[in-house]
Amino acid sequence: MVPVGIARSGQAMPGESASGPLESGQPESGQLEVHHQLLASARMVLEDVEAALARMDTGRYGACELCGKPIAQARLEIVPQARYCVRCHLVREAGR
Repeated sequence: MVPVGIARSGQAMPGESASGPLESGQPESGQLEVHHQLLASARMVLEDVEAALARMDTGRYGACELCGKPIAQARLEIVPQARYCVRCHLVREAGR
């Protein structure tokens, strides 16, 4: 058995080609996928925060966008950009 992090003879380690380390400076396709996912996630969070700021400007911050009831203060402390109360959030998640 080969210890973790040690390639068998003739096999390349991650970040290396069969002839040696990658010299192009380009990330591997798996790394690119992770970077794209992180970027998409960051964009979604930014959009949610901007939407919450817009709700503050219009006086609708803290009200559930589905049922209109107040979102619990404890939820807003944990997820300040929350659009839905816990009940409506769970209903939406169950529908996915």
